[in-house]
Parts: sequence; structure tokens; C-alpha cells
Amino acid sequence: MTFQAYLDDIRKATGKTPDDLIARAKREGLIGPDLTATRLASAPRRRAPRAQAKAARR
Repeated sequence: MTFQAYLDDIRKATGKTPDDLIARAKREGLIGPDLTATRLASAPRRRAPRAQAKAARR
């Protein structure tokens, strides 16, 4: 799979482009000029609302 095919699959699944996702991450304060690789790699994972609902039904 090429990188472009990977980006195309993400767009099909989410309806969002990479620029849309970057803009959202900036709005939510997830990325910015002070972001380091260590902070990014050690950030707690947030579950998607659908995953949370599925986990609650178990």
C-alpha cells in the first residue's frame, strides 16, 4: 500500500482530509509549536465515542 492509498483509505473511512485532522488536533490543543515526540508518544489514548459505547454495553 502506498502512502497515498493509506491517506485515501482514511478519507473514505472518516470523510476528512489530513488537513482537516491536523486542524482539529490544533483546535483541541493536541498539537502545537511546543509538541515534542516524547509528549506525543506518551499521551494517554482517548477512546472514540463509539468505542466507549460499545465497552459500556459489555
